[in-house]
Amino acid sequence: MRKLGTRISKGIVNSRTALGYTLVSYILAIFSRQVFLMYLGDDVMGLNSTLQNMLQMLNVLELGIASAIGVSLYQSFAKDDYEAVNEIVTIQRWYYRRIGLIVIGVGIILLAFFPFIFSDISFPLWWAVAGFGVVLANASLFYFVNYRQVVLTASQNEYLVYGSYRLVMLLKVVAQIFGVIYLPHKYLTWLAIEILFDDIAAVALYITVARNATYLKRSELPIATLKSRHPEIGRMLRQLCIHRFGGFSLSQAVPFIIYAYSSLTVVTLYFNYQMLFMACITIVNVVYGSLGAGVGNLIATEKPRKVYMVFSEIYGTQFLLVSLIVCSCYMFSDDIITMWLGSKYVVSHNLLLAMIAAAFFMMIRVVIDTFISAYGLFSDIWAPLTESFLNIGLSILLGYYYGITGVVMGVVITQIFFVLIWKPVFLFYRGMKRSIWLYFGVVARNIGIMIITHIAVAWIVAPLHFFDSMLADTIVRLVIFAICYLVVCHSLLSVSSRGMRMFNRRVYNYLRG
Repeated sequence: MRKLGTRISKGIVNSRTALGYTLVSYILAIFSRQVFLMYLGDDVMGLNSTLQNMLQMLNVLELGIASAIGVSLYQSFAKDDYEAVNEIVTIQRWYYRRIGLIVIGVGIILLAFFPFIFSDISFPLWWAVAGFGVVLANASLFYFVNYRQVVLTASQNEYLVYGSYRLVMLLKVVAQIFGVIYLPHKYLTWLAIEILFDDIAAVALYITVARNATYLKRSELPIATLKSRHPEIGRMLRQLCIHRFGGFSLSQAVPFIIYAYSSLTVVTLYFNYQMLFMACITIVNVVYGSLGAGVGNLIATEKPRKVYMVFSEIYGTQFLLVSLIVCSCYMFSDDIITMWLGSKYVVSHNLLLAMIAAAFFMMIRVVIDTFISAYGLFSDIWAPLTESFLNIGLSILLGYYYGITGVVMGVVITQIFFVLIWKPVFLFYRGMKRSIWLYFGVVARNIGIMIITHIAVAWIVAPLHFFDSMLADTIVRLVIFAICYLVVCHSLLSVSSRGMRMFNRRVYNYLRG
C-alpha cells in the first residue's frame, strides 16, 4: 500500500510539473512564433522546421535504446538494485557513444547534398549549413551527456529534469526573442543563442543527475559481461530498431512529402497549425506519458487484475481530455490562427479536419503505448514495417491527387489500422491477457459519447457572440464550450464507464484527505 501511495504521489508531481512546463512553453511559443515570423520570415522558419526533421531522421539511428533501457530499469528500481542500475546505464553509454559518432558522420555526409535540397531558397546556402550544424551539435550533447537523465525518469523523478534542463530551454526562447528584436544579424544571433543555451542546459542536467543519483557510477565490468547479464536489452533493441523506423515514417516523413508537393512557405503554413496541435498532443503526452515509470512499477509489483483496473481508470480520463481538446480545436483553431498570425495563414476546412483526425489518433494512443512499453511488448516487428510502407505509400498517392490534404489523410488511414485496431489487440492479448472486445466496446461507446456531446454543445455555443473584440469573444466562447463539454461528457462517461467512476472516487477520497 505504501508503494502504491508513493507511486501515485510521484506520478502526480511529475504530471503536474510537466503540465505546468508545457503550458508555459506553449504560451511562450505562441508569442515567439509570431516574433520569429516577423523578424526572420516565412522561409527561414520553414528552413528551421525542415532542419529539425532532418535531425529526427538521423535520430532514427538511436534504435529505441532509451525505451529498452527504461523498461530494464523499472524492475531494478522496484527492487532497489542500484548495482543493476549502474550496469544498465553503462550499457546505454556504450551504445550512445557509438551511435553519436555515426549520427555526426552521417550528418556531415548529408551536408554535401544541401545545394540540391535547398536549390530554390531565397537566402544564402551557408545559413542552412550553419543551422544544421547547430541542431547536429545539440544531438551530440544528447548522446554524450544528456542521456543520463534516464535514471531520473525511470525512478519517477522526472520533475527534476523540468527544473533544470527544460527550464533553461524556456530561458533560451526568451533570449532568442530579445535577440532577434534588438540585435543585428537576426538569424546568426538566433543560432548563437541556440547553441549557447543548449550547452548551459546540458551542464545543468549533468549537475542535477550528479546530485540526485549519487549511486550512479560507471560499471567496471566488460561490456560483453554486462550484455550477458542483461540479455533483455539486446532482445528489445532488435525489436525496437524496427519500431523506430516505423515511428519515423509516421511522424517525420510527412513534412518531407509535403515539401515535395509544395514550397517552404506551404510547409510553414502546415506547421503553424501543426504547432497548435502538437501543443495539445504534448499536453496529453506529459500528463499520461509521465506515468510511464509508475506503470512500469505497477506491472512489476501488482497482479494483472489491478493493472487492468488502473488502465481502465487512466484510459477513461484520457479520453475525456482528448475529446475535449479535439472538439475545441475543431471549433476554434481557425480563430486562434487568425488572431495569432492573420487570416492568410488559415488552411482549408478539409485539411483542418484531416489534421484534427491525425492529432486525435496521436493523443488517444498515449496510454496504450505507455502500457505496451511498460510491458516491454515490442515483438510485433511486422507492424511498424507495414505501417511505414502503408503510411508513406498512401501519403504519396493521396498527396498526388489531393495535395497536402491527401498527404495528411494517408497518415489518418494508417493510424486507423494500427493505432485504433492493432496496438490495443496486441496489448490485451499479450500483456493484459483479456478479451479485446472489452476495449473495442469502450472505444465505440466513448466515440459515440464524444460525437453526441459535441453536436449538442456546439449547437448551443456556435451562435453565441459577446464582444466586438475577436480575442475577448473567442476566449469567452471557448471557456463556455469547454465547461459545457466537460460537464456533459463527464456525466455520460461516469454513467457508462467503470474507469471514470473509479477516478471520481479517487478524486473524492483525495479531496477528503
